[in-house]
Amino acid sequence: MFVELVTKSMQNICNTNTDLTTNASVADRLPNLGTKQLALAKSKTSWAAWFWDAEVGYIHHDETVGVTWQVVGKGKVRCIRVWDDAYCYEGLAMMRTSMQLVDLEVELDPYVVVTPYTPRPASEASQEVCGPEVV
Repeated sequence: MFVELVTKSMQNICNTNTDLTTNASVADRLPNLGTKQLALAKSKTSWAAWFWDAEVGYIHHDETVGVTWQVVGKGKVRCIRVWDDAYCYEGLAMMRTSMQLVDLEVELDPYVVVTPYTPRPASEASQEVCGPEVV
């Protein structure tokens, strides 16, 4: 009886852990890039090559695309966050292609956290006041 109870408890724990850590593959969500997107990715290889000289642990966040990268080793980068939005997945796909073109090893799953995308209201986006710098 005790063995059955322990076995059931362990099965429940294992099932719970599986439920918590199983995510849809981010790589499967990335779109196939068209000719223009591939050309743009190729034109950004100098940006991608910069990661070769970055310190291990360096984190690069691109707010315009909603993607965050971390350098995890010499020649190895990991996407650690992407916003859950088609535009962001497209940006991630192009960034990954740029990095692969300069022979960086790119890690996505299971490390990347998908963050819900909530657009900022237009009033927040335009609050910055432009004008001459006052010294």
